[in-house]
Amino acid sequence: MGKISESNPVAYCSGCFARGQLPGQFCRGCRTYGQQHTVDECVGSRRQVPGDDKYGYCRLRRAQATWVIKASGNASAIDQPTTVLEQRSMTVAR
Repeated sequence: MGKISESNPVAYCSGCFARGQLPGQFCRGCRTYGQQHTVDECVGSRRQVPGDDKYGYCRLRRAQATWVIKASGNASAIDQPTTVLEQRSMTVAR
């Protein structure tokens, strides 16, 4: 993993769109996630990024689904967005 130096320009992570001085194409969280998961099409964003084997979501979508579940109080499963508003809030700019 590369070191972050003061001379690195600010960039966006290709996995989760985090902004900052990155050690490479991905932030450290996405780099670790990518080492543990295979690259496939994310069920939610349709991007070719590392995704989990159980649900097929990328790291960004897993985080968003976790926030939705915590807000709803239903911690039993990851559900697909059902309303137009939920679909729009979960849509990632391509």
